[in-house]
Amino acid sequence: MSKEIVDLTKGRISPKVLKTLKSIDKPGRFIVCPAFIDIQINGFSGIDFNDEKLKVEDVEYVSKALAGQGIGFYFPTIITNSEEKIDYLLNVIKQATEQFELSRKMILGIHLEGPFISKEDGPRGAHPLEFVTAPKVKLMQHWKEISNNLIKIITVSPEWGNMDDFFDYCMKNNILVSIGHTSANTGQIEQAVRYGAVCSTHLGNGSHSLLKRHPNYIWDQLSHDQLYASIIADGHHLPDNVIKTFAKVKNEKLILISDATQFSGKQPGDYETLIGGKVTLTKEKRLFVADHPEYLAGSAMGLLDILKYIKKSNVLDLDYAIRCATYHPMDMLKRVCKFNNDVIIVFYESDDDIEYFGTYDKVLD
Repeated sequence: MSKEIVDLTKGRISPKVLKTLKSIDKPGRFIVCPAFIDIQINGFSGIDFNDEKLKVEDVEYVSKALAGQGIGFYFPTIITNSEEKIDYLLNVIKQATEQFELSRKMILGIHLEGPFISKEDGPRGAHPLEFVTAPKVKLMQHWKEISNNLIKIITVSPEWGNMDDFFDYCMKNNILVSIGHTSANTGQIEQAVRYGAVCSTHLGNGSHSLLKRHPNYIWDQLSHDQLYASIIADGHHLPDNVIKTFAKVKNEKLILISDATQFSGKQPGDYETLIGGKVTLTKEKRLFVADHPEYLAGSAMGLLDILKYIKKSNVLDLDYAIRCATYHPMDMLKRVCKFNNDVIIVFYESDDDIEYFGTYDKVLD
């Protein structure tokens, strides 16, 4: 019999599931929790959501791959590109939710990361400069229609100014605004929060390599209690001491994301991307822009890989980390999304690893 069963479902685990887990002879512990929510995923297992040849079957393939790792819900993420290509990608993802039941259940919405971001090198990251543009309400209206209201998160930089109409439109149309890829100053970030910004996109990344000691846009965002903060805790995007500090400051408003790309599961080497150009993947799963090793090009790790890293490094308490991938994003998303809280997942934790064990759709059986 297992030593321990940790119930993080707030008492919703069914007697049937509990009996099953108790009957298994393993020396570690089982962790039962809500299904993971990944609010930022650019691709997975060879599929790129920014591929101009993306097909509806590709989206369903990713849904199946993620479901096999304990992800219950996710947001396909489209980054800065031409208006026409974003049109196409939004339409494909929308069609996938119409044609496939699994994708319809798992895709809570689309995360549009750009093109309303900073033009500056560093904050712009791997996003192509030629397509970066100021926020436009008419463009959001257009994309909202094409996606059939699937856009639920938009990452923008508030440095553009005169954004009150843009924020007002997003608020009225159930689109969460997240600050990211920004070089905004203190006043611009304060204004964005007043207008209704709710989150910081991969805080600490998509930034200059060197920053003024203070003030700077990382401190500014940390200081606002209203803002959730998503982070990529994969051992590459942020040092462990930064992860620990962000967790202490944000506490119940810290959200783990993968920022995964098509290179999740790929072998180390040099690759060509459709938008970011040449990238390099190391054996440690660090993915960076080939010509600028200091700039990361997304992640090659999914949320399960990140959980394994957290377990190995002990950078965060494991149960807390799980809440950062479940309850915290749930709380942020509840204004704009509806999802099935009955889906739960089970992990098996041994002394040196954590593994996905299974998914249960009914917790009350």
